[in-house]
Amino acid sequence: MGICAVESVLLVPFAGHVLNGFSYVSNRWIWAYGMLIAYIFVKAYPEFFTLNVQEKKKIFMMSVVYCVLALLAKAARTQRNMAGVLVLVLAVFTVTSFGNIFLQGKYLCGMLSGLLVVSILLNVSYQYSYEKGYLAEFADAEKAVDKLESNTDKAVLATKDESVYRYDQYGALPYDNTSMYMGTNSTAYYFSLANTSISDFFGEMYLNTPWEQHYENLDGRTILDRLASVKYFVISGDNFRYLSYGYNKEKGTAGSGNGECRAYENENALPLGYTYDSYIPAEKYQEMDVVKKQQALMDGVVLEESTLPTASTYFDDENIEYRVEAGDGCSFVPEKNKIVVTKEGAQVKLVFRGLTDSENYLIADNLDYDSLSPRELIGDRQWDKMSDYERNKVLDEDRQWRYWKETKEAAMTISVSDVTKTMKIFTDKYNGYSGRHDFLCNMGYSRTGLGL
Repeated sequence: MGICAVESVLLVPFAGHVLNGFSYVSNRWIWAYGMLIAYIFVKAYPEFFTLNVQEKKKIFMMSVVYCVLALLAKAARTQRNMAGVLVLVLAVFTVTSFGNIFLQGKYLCGMLSGLLVVSILLNVSYQYSYEKGYLAEFADAEKAVDKLESNTDKAVLATKDESVYRYDQYGALPYDNTSMYMGTNSTAYYFSLANTSISDFFGEMYLNTPWEQHYENLDGRTILDRLASVKYFVISGDNFRYLSYGYNKEKGTAGSGNGECRAYENENALPLGYTYDSYIPAEKYQEMDVVKKQQALMDGVVLEESTLPTASTYFDDENIEYRVEAGDGCSFVPEKNKIVVTKEGAQVKLVFRGLTDSENYLIADNLDYDSLSPRELIGDRQWDKMSDYERNKVLDEDRQWRYWKETKEAAMTISVSDVTKTMKIFTDKYNGYSGRHDFLCNMGYSRTGLGL
């Protein structure tokens, strides 16, 4: 009953939400399932010595059926799974053989202990072998501190600024949460539990990240940096094209060569704490699009109601006309509002002429991703020319793909002029899926106006 209850909980995503502190869905609590299995084994172990022949047959047949079902899909017949099934069958055989082959309890105990050791060794071999490469995820001895002490944080500390402020960066952060170790205040964050209000705000601002508990920067957006009290912006090397508007004076440097980082100061940065003298009604705010919402937050605080005067909002954003050109490997399906990509590296070109002295945004509303199966990648004409053997081979790959290999994420590289950024998309099959489908990608500030 206990095992069935736990497996039922695993089928309910909301349970993972509750057991992860009401944050994103996670089943890290599954370690308790292992403890439950261990407890059941200890309680049931004495019963192994009292089983009759019929009970032994039932146990062995149930284990065989379980193993067959587990390996029914061809994609599941990996070396690791086959080894696990073999150990399980041997363990069940050992238990059911007691009284017929093993006549003393000590032999049964010895065999089970041996199988336990083999199981542990198999797991260790997989985890640390070249196939998994788990050890490669760790830093070399005596180099962990060097990696934590990033030049990004060192450049900020080199400003000798003792006031309270935050810094932002783009492409200059080698590891997450280094600011916590270095004693600085960054806009980056990566922890299991996150403040839902911040996540909601970033979702409302279409921040270019699909995670809710992991973000590296504010995408270099001038207004978001102002609202977050960002005083310094850090770039690596000569990546001046990623420097946000208003950061004009270099105040601190660290490192050399390709690892050099530079911190630039915004002299008009807001303090960590500030107040508003007017407000924007929440109902009116919700009617605005993402760009107007961002601008409105510079004019007033958003409240349901207040005795403050209503803020006078000013908007200077403009939607630019553009033309879409599909490159090799992609096509448009206008009636479904889709772009179908059948080739790696396929390109879609947006031809436009940007405004001078402005930040340039690419906004994607309700952006979703569905991967194409092996069969869908083959056109009808090509399919008709294939032999029965070739078709069956594709259909077999198609079945495996649908159950085991369907892509859970995708990425688009966006380039304009000399600025290149990436927009990631997760599906609901990804374990870190947060439900975000609206993104805004800041392609940087331009004096002369971007365009193609």
